[in-house]
Amino acid sequence: MNDHQKKLAYMTREQMGEEEYRRIFELTGKVKRIADLMGCIPGATEEFEADTGAFLRANGLSDLDPDEMRLIFLSENSEYKERMMKSDDVLDKMSEPMFRYAQFVGNKLAFRDFLRDKGCAPADKKVRVWRERNNKRCDSALGGVNISFIHAILTMELADGCSVGCDYCGLGAKRLRGLYRYTDENAVLFKGVLSVLHEVLGDAAGFGMMYFATEPLDNPDYEKFEADYYAEFHMIPQITTAVFDRDIERTRRLVHELDDKAGFIHRFSLRSLDMARTALREFTPEELVNVELITQYEEAPYFLPYTIVGNEIGNAGKRTRTRDNAKIIDEALAATLDAPVLKNEIKRLKGLKHVDPGTICCVDGFRVNMCRRTINILTPCHQTGRFPNGISETPEVTFTDAEDFKEKLLWLIDEYMRDAVPSDEKLKLYDYLRLEDTEHGKAIVSESSGYVLPIEKYDRKALNEGRGNLGVALVEKLIEGKYKKDGLVRLLMKETEAPPEQIYWLINQFWKQGLIVDSKFF
Repeated sequence: MNDHQKKLAYMTREQMGEEEYRRIFELTGKVKRIADLMGCIPGATEEFEADTGAFLRANGLSDLDPDEMRLIFLSENSEYKERMMKSDDVLDKMSEPMFRYAQFVGNKLAFRDFLRDKGCAPADKKVRVWRERNNKRCDSALGGVNISFIHAILTMELADGCSVGCDYCGLGAKRLRGLYRYTDENAVLFKGVLSVLHEVLGDAAGFGMMYFATEPLDNPDYEKFEADYYAEFHMIPQITTAVFDRDIERTRRLVHELDDKAGFIHRFSLRSLDMARTALREFTPEELVNVELITQYEEAPYFLPYTIVGNEIGNAGKRTRTRDNAKIIDEALAATLDAPVLKNEIKRLKGLKHVDPGTICCVDGFRVNMCRRTINILTPCHQTGRFPNGISETPEVTFTDAEDFKEKLLWLIDEYMRDAVPSDEKLKLYDYLRLEDTEHGKAIVSESSGYVLPIEKYDRKALNEGRGNLGVALVEKLIEGKYKKDGLVRLLMKETEAPPEQIYWLINQFWKQGLIVDSKFF
């Protein structure tokens, strides 16, 4: 990059001015368009490799330098890129398009991590502790893909069912039965519900969504509800739509809201190659900067095959979309300018299997259906016969007005969201966890994800003194699942001579890691 471009690299939008910002935004969109073409259109990568200049001209990207684009997108340049990123003069060696695209990917991943780790953490302590425990449970239950789940604390539905009927839907969406329209009465209730959610959950509720097992664009009044949501939280809720092409101009307006208002991304679920071509034809590269194109058709180069998941449903299982760690690592490596992001990605993925998580649910919190006037709690899990949609959820409770909604919300929190190890029931490890010998010694190992938690480290002093290993003894008892907390402590005091406070501490650690069954949900 030249001196002016390097100077801009350290500036915010306000500091660089609108003209430079728009130029950089347009440049980022054009580079991203290459990635979108490669992911959506069969043969695009081969055309790019064979004659990059011709590929760029054919797709309206002729002002991009072919050699620079080959450096960004071809794996043959990976080693050179890695050496360049580690050099002291990396900004001198990089082109501006390469820097801006890497910055774009890195920022998106960093914001996703912020949402997962902080943004979606609710204000209510009991809810926050419950969400943290289930997030950690998903590491052992779902595998490396859990890193891409933000564990949103809230999702709202403005319809009862869905009009689309995608065969890949992993949420068990029912046929469309009703819509929550923006009448005076409904608007008052919606605003009241938002106010209660903000009061109880804090700003974390602002990072929720207004769809789940529904199609957000089914509701003709979606934009009116979105305006109320934005007025309450100052955030644009993220949309995933499978009908972006139903009304192109409506979708375009929703996409452009992200230009100047706070928000994350929107997603187009592409059900066919024709839909992909429509998206790339009808929307400019700049308009798709903040849009992820999710390919759901087998011809797509980035299509990930559907599989039967869950150990109880066999061939009767439904199809759900898979992701594996390789793609997530590729996304992380694309963000090599942001070393903390990269290190965080690789650290969390290390050792976890490339498995189908068996769920597409990224909500660890509340689902509010305004159409039915119901609220319940969701948490992701692996898809089984007992949990056919990869979701464990509480029964729905109904509400009548905002005051009643608050009462039901607080009741659900008190009834289901435990913030301490239960003392009145037998404690047990989840069935997918085993005690095994590993290179790290005795460890808790997950059959479903490759998760490994070494446990001998919890009692090195006792081992050195020739006494029993508390960690191993505790896990063995938790696998049996015969003992309540206090009885378990008394038994282990006798077997290992460990002090009671050490045993209680270790039980609490296993509970916080989501390793002990929460009978309210499982």
